[in-house]
Amino acid sequence: MEHTSRLVHSPLFEQLRHSLLEKIASGEWAPGMQVPSESELSREYRLSPGTVRKALDFLEDAKFILRQQGRGTFIMDPEGRETIRRFERFRSEDGALVGQTLEVLSHVEDEATDAERANLQIADGSCVRRIVRLRRFKGAPFLYEHIALPAAMLPTARDVDNPEFWIATTARNCGVLLGDAEERLSLAACPEAAAAPLQCEKGETVMRIRGVMQSIDGVPVRWRDAYCVTQDIYYSVPLARRV
Repeated sequence: MEHTSRLVHSPLFEQLRHSLLEKIASGEWAPGMQVPSESELSREYRLSPGTVRKALDFLEDAKFILRQQGRGTFIMDPEGRETIRRFERFRSEDGALVGQTLEVLSHVEDEATDAERANLQIADGSCVRRIVRLRRFKGAPFLYEHIALPAAMLPTARDVDNPEFWIATTARNCGVLLGDAEERLSLAACPEAAAAPLQCEKGETVMRIRGVMQSIDGVPVRWRDAYCVTQDIYYSVPLARRV
C-alpha cells in the first residue's frame, strides 16, 4: 500500500505519527497486536529508520505501544494498568493505586453551560453529557466529581459498563485517542451539592480539582470539576525533567 502521498505536506515524523495513531484509533491495530518492525515500517512508508524510530518513541512514551526486547512491539490495552496510571493520581499511603468503587449519581445530555463550553471549547448550543459521580475508598466517600463530555464526540451508545476503565475504553470505541490532561488543585469550601455525598459539612475545607483531558490531537475530551476529602489518600503529582 502506498503511503508517501500522505507525508509530503508536513514534517515526516508528524505525518507518520498521525498515520500510526489512525491505525490504533480505527482498531486496525488492536490491543495486544504485534506491530510491524522498524525496518518493515521503513519500507512500507519509504522513510528512514530514524524517522520511524522517532514516531515509535512517541507512541511508547504516550503508552500506546509496548516494546519488549527479543519479542517485538505490541499495542497496549487502554484498560491496562500502565495506561490507567497516566490519569489516576489518587494513591493510598503505601503509594498503590486507590482501590475504589464508583457510583453514578446522575447522567444527562443537555445544552452546555458557559463553563462547559469554555473548558471543552465547543460552540454555543452544543450539547454535553453531564455526569455526576461519587467515588469511595474502603467504603468511605472521598471524591464528588462533575464531568462534562462533548456529546457529539463521545456518544452514549459507545459507553462501556466497567467504571474503572470507562473513559479510556469509551474513547477508544469512539475512535478517540487520549492525550494529555492538566488539572488545577486548590483548597475550597465544600459546596452544598457535594457536602452530603462526601459526608462532610457545607463550607468545610476540601481539595478542589479542576481539569481538562485532551485527545492526542489536543482537542478537549473531558472537563472535570471535583471535590475531594483526602483522609487516608493523597493526590500524586509526578515531576519529570523534560528534554
